[in-house]
Amino acid sequence: KTYVLSTSYSTPANGSEILTVTPISSVLYDSKGTQIVMSASQSNTVQLNDQAGPTITGATIDSQNRYVDITFSEGVYSSDSPATAVTSSSFTLSQRSGPSYGMTISSITTTAGANLSGGETSLRFNLGSTVKPTGQEIFAITATDSSSVVDVSGNSMTVSQTNNTFQLKPP
Repeated sequence: KTYVLSTSYSTPANGSEILTVTPISSVLYDSKGTQIVMSASQSNTVQLNDQAGPTITGATIDSQNRYVDITFSEGVYSSDSPATAVTSSSFTLSQRSGPSYGMTISSITTTAGANLSGGETSLRFNLGSTVKPTGQEIFAITATDSSSVVDVSGNSMTVSQTNNTFQLKPP
């Protein structure tokens, strides 16, 4: 017979987890009362499917406030298709604290300055502003919405992130 085991997790699986079910040998019996012994050839291991979206793992601001490099837990793509690159409209830049300061994302490239092709784990957010900062301004970059950035499996990046803030440098 086949039995279906249900499980629940506190965080979504990222695809690297391996689940092994090992029954206690002294409690498995067939309908005739014969003890069932699991052999090594019986399949009792499964790799969980990736259900976790990408997360931001770090943000590093340039010394002249020209760009911020953002790293992700896995390659990121546009929600249009897990084969297309993200764009500036995939992300939102918002000020969290400090004196009011107008800044925009002017473009996104690889950290080497090349065009994006999709699947990058590090992105350079080129920043634009017309005034000098005080160095007290703190900003955050997040996905525009819960479906604007995905991983290769189509799992969405959540808007709520950590490790996504940066403080501008004084002039």
